[in-house]
Amino acid sequence: MMMLNLFIAVVLEGYASTNKMHQGAVNSDDYEIFIEKWVDYDNNATGWIDVHDLIFLIYELKEPLGRLSEYESDIKD
Repeated sequence: MMMLNLFIAVVLEGYASTNKMHQGAVNSDDYEIFIEKWVDYDNNATGWIDVHDLIFLIYELKEPLGRLSEYESDIKD
């Protein structure tokens, strides 16, 4: 019985630590903002944008998808 309880405790601890690691993943709001910004560069809805536009898109999006905070800090300096 003690070994079973120990096994269950290890499994639950592993689940809890994995759950903490994945809390910073992309959520639905990030996805919606990405779509809104993508439309600005893909007016014809082809699903493709130029690589130079991709760079600008990345700097327009907030983390975790983009680098807006890094871009804003460079402007302030």
